[in-house]
Amino acid sequence: MQPSENIWSSILDSVSNSQSRLPSKNVLLLGQTGSGKSSVISHLTNKPINSSHKDYGLSVEYSDVHDIADDEVMARMSIYSIPNSNKIYTDLIKLIITPETISDLLVVIQLDWERPWSFIDDLSRWISWIDLHISHLRGLDDKFNSLLQDLQLKLRRYLENYTEPSSTSDNKSSVTKLAMGLEDPLPLDKSTLTHNYSSIPLVILCHKSDTIDKAQNIKKDGWATDDNVEWIQQVLRGIALKYGAAIAYTSINKPETINLAREYIYHRLFQPDAQSHAPRSFPFNRRAVIVEHDAVFIPSGWDSWGKITALREGISPTEDIVNEGWDNQLNGDQDAQPKSSKIFQDVIHDPTRYHYNLSTQQDTELVAESETNFLAKHFESLSKDPQRDPRNTFKQASKPESVSYGSGIVGPMDSDSLNLPSVERVMRNETSGISENTESNDATSTPFKPKLSHTHSMSHSQPFTPTSTNNPPSSQSNQGTPSAIAPSQHEVLQNFFQSLLSAKKTDS
Repeated sequence: MQPSENIWSSILDSVSNSQSRLPSKNVLLLGQTGSGKSSVISHLTNKPINSSHKDYGLSVEYSDVHDIADDEVMARMSIYSIPNSNKIYTDLIKLIITPETISDLLVVIQLDWERPWSFIDDLSRWISWIDLHISHLRGLDDKFNSLLQDLQLKLRRYLENYTEPSSTSDNKSSVTKLAMGLEDPLPLDKSTLTHNYSSIPLVILCHKSDTIDKAQNIKKDGWATDDNVEWIQQVLRGIALKYGAAIAYTSINKPETINLAREYIYHRLFQPDAQSHAPRSFPFNRRAVIVEHDAVFIPSGWDSWGKITALREGISPTEDIVNEGWDNQLNGDQDAQPKSSKIFQDVIHDPTRYHYNLSTQQDTELVAESETNFLAKHFESLSKDPQRDPRNTFKQASKPESVSYGSGIVGPMDSDSLNLPSVERVMRNETSGISENTESNDATSTPFKPKLSHTHSMSHSQPFTPTSTNNPPSSQSNQGTPSAIAPSQHEVLQNFFQSLLSAKKTDS
């Protein structure tokens, strides 16, 4: 039995050694909650969706990478992810980005097309954290700085040697030319690879791209116009150019987009060394796609600032975002302006914040602002308004100068402040009736107009005493005017009080 045990032991050891000799590559997938990370991991690993990932602080899925030619297992790929950008989760990423693993690492930042207004905030948040962690590692070990320089040179050489294949059957791909040294590299322009301090290959994955067509069909969200969709692409490409990053729009409703992303991730993970003349790698011969707005794909090294500005006929409104605005965004200075996220969200609005959502009308309870708070907000402006007195609303327009009214007999009010035409009309009728029975029937005579002294009052403690009837009559020119009505009224009142006084004397 001893020989058989030795045989099985040797077989197990050989299998174990072969598995341990397989290169191991790591993918760090960063994205917010609800961005669809589980579905992306499922497609990249060809495994069912594991919904339990949301319960883990740091989850990992792995898959064997097979050679295309003979289906032999070439390597093992592990995909790490965290639920969101909360600090309790981002601290766990320090276990993934280490001096030992950084050479075999690729970072995928996943954005959500259901929330395009958050693209700049999410992208800057993840990149800022990576840069901060790399800066911390640099201060711990001098050898790490040398390692970063080698990785930076490797990344730069890849970008310099990229050439777009003429067709999918082109065997002289960029990676082959790089490995075999067939061409001398061209220098990068000044806008490329200016901010990637970690030297880690980066892929910006914009998931749920089918949302673009949905938003355009229902015409609900204002961001989904053709111009805005092209503008978003332009902004993302400008930022990706700074990091030598690739961009891929993916959707589970378009499996070919995720398959293309997986093929490219394999290609970048197994990038050969320049000294290797027979690399076992994944050649990538797919061309860039910028016309299909929901299936955009831009590999690293293909893009340039000239191509970005040409997307909108040479007009580039993104310079503030990708230049000074992006630097202010990464610095985290709240007072620094302009800031990329502010400029971006001025164009791509969040409909839940800037528009009224009719679908939530029945579920939303509206609370009115208290009257005290409302008036307090407008107190300063109201106090400066000379027309703020509400009594001004009831003031009548001034009368024409050609019309003159006599003073009334009740208090200080006159006909300018109180005009009762219906009462005057009744009094005029009654006056005409009484005048027929009075002693004075002369149509040309003008009744006397009694004068009230300032000492007289209409109070009950002091009775009304008419003035002498020897006052001179009014001018005949006043007849036919409104002032001619007033003396007739006074005469009626005077005769009434005189009759009362006469009756009282007769009784006594």
